[in-house]
Order: sequence, then structure tokens, then C-alpha cells
Amino acid sequence: MTDVRCVFETKGLLGEGPLWDPADGVLWWLDIFAPAIHRFDPTTGENQTRPLDQPIYAMVLREGGGMLGCFEDGIGTVDFETGKISIFADPKADALVNYNDGACDRRGRFFTGTMAKDWETPIGKLFRLDADHSTHEMADGFRISNGCGWSPDDKTFYFSESIDRTVWAWDYDIETGSMSNRRCFAQIPEAETGIADGLTVDSEGYVWLALWDGWRIVRFAPDGSVDREIKTPIQRPTSVMFGGPDLKTLYITSATYRLEEADLASQPQAGSLFACEPGVAGLPEPRWKG
Repeated sequence: MTDVRCVFETKGLLGEGPLWDPADGVLWWLDIFAPAIHRFDPTTGENQTRPLDQPIYAMVLREGGGMLGCFEDGIGTVDFETGKISIFADPKADALVNYNDGACDRRGRFFTGTMAKDWETPIGKLFRLDADHSTHEMADGFRISNGCGWSPDDKTFYFSESIDRTVWAWDYDIETGSMSNRRCFAQIPEAETGIADGLTVDSEGYVWLALWDGWRIVRFAPDGSVDREIKTPIQRPTSVMFGGPDLKTLYITSATYRLEEADLASQPQAGSLFACEPGVAGLPEPRWKG
């Protein structure tokens, strides 16, 4: 049994986007709707917070330094010291959607999806942002786009859709950034609690998925079968990321968003940052080349 512990207690509204920074040995994470970027140092237990003036839906680090993020107004850079946001692209245009989650492939391209503001209409899309700031629509028809990641050999792209309770997979061409042969990789049965939220891929090619309202994290084998489950002390784990000097600590963000008072009373650490050691290492997260 893998024990999940709270490493930073807080009442985050919608904790998301954990991202390990090996250069500084810290974990970056977000609060989407109490908009802020957090910097957690596991050595000291200190958590620094940079409030923002608009929601932040995803963030990655840049190869040249600094950060790239998805915001209410579009995609752009953000400065942690000042909170200044500089928007330069907005592929969602005027659609009734928000951005949601994102990650970079190992050539430094940034992928992010959108989700319907009503959580129901299938108007969400998946976009790719290249280093030259060009944007490319990769797939569509989603209600709530969520986590994305790549197999260790870069040949498979994974992408979770929350309302359909599905992790999709595509064949991926790392040289061109193109995708083909969309298929269902894994699906949460209707009889089980939880919907698909953020994900990451470990060094063995297994996919780790947080289940919103599911009280657990699921690890899927490369063939899509369930390999194991880790129970969490919170109802709404939102995303997962490997970190630590050996990438063997699995960090878990969580939410208090839309929880009733009785729910909050039964899980007093909801909204906090958690961690566990599941006995496997993750992969380094690439940075955006732009």
C-alpha cells in the first residue's frame, strides 16, 4: 500500500498543473480560480505564492528562462516575480471555452486543450503552439480537455477527456508534431466513481491519471489495463507529476471547488498539496522552446 501524505496544507480552490523544476529542485503548481502560481520547496517546506489578475489554466517552463501559461485572455509569458502577463496568441478566439491543462513534447512544442464553459457542449479543441508562436488545431469535439503526455519513446500521445471519462491515444510523430490513429486508451467505467483529470507518464511507459471525485490515482499499463490504484485522502485529486532529485516522488494537487460544507468537513486537507513514493520514477518535463 502506498501512503499519500500532505506536504503543504492549504485551502486551494482549484489546485492544478504540478510541474517539477530539476534546476531549482522545486515544484511549481497553480490555483486556477483563486489565480496564483505557487513555488513549493520540498527541502524547506516553504511555499511561495504569486497572485495573478486573471485565471491561469496551464503553465510550462521555457528553455530560455521564465514561464509560458494559458490565461483567460490567451496564451503568453508570465513573470513569477511581478505577476506580469504578456499575451501573444489566443487560438480559442471568441469561443465559449476556457483553456485547460497543457504540456510540452520533447521537441519543445506546447500542447493545450480547451473546455466548454458549460462543461457539456463538445466544442473543446486541442492546440499545438510551436516555438515560432504559430498555433495548430490538432483535434476537436471535447467537452472538458484535460491532461496530456507522451510515451517514453515519443510514439504515443495521451490526452484525457473528463466528461467522457476517457484517456485517448494517438500515434505521434516527434519530428513533425503530427498525430494520427486516434483510439480509446482507457476509460473509467460508469459504475465507478471519478472522472478523468490530469495525467503524467512514468519512465516505464505507464500512465498515471488523477480521478476527480474518485478519491484515487490510477496507473494504467501501456496496453490500457489498470495496473494499480492509490487511494487519496481527498475527493478531488486534480493532477499528478513526478518530482524530487530522482523523480521518484509523485506529487498530487487537489481542489475544494464546488464541494459542500459537509464534504469539506470530512476532508479537512482538501485543496492541499500531497505526495507519495509509488516505487517508480517519472520522466523529466520538457520546456517550451519559444
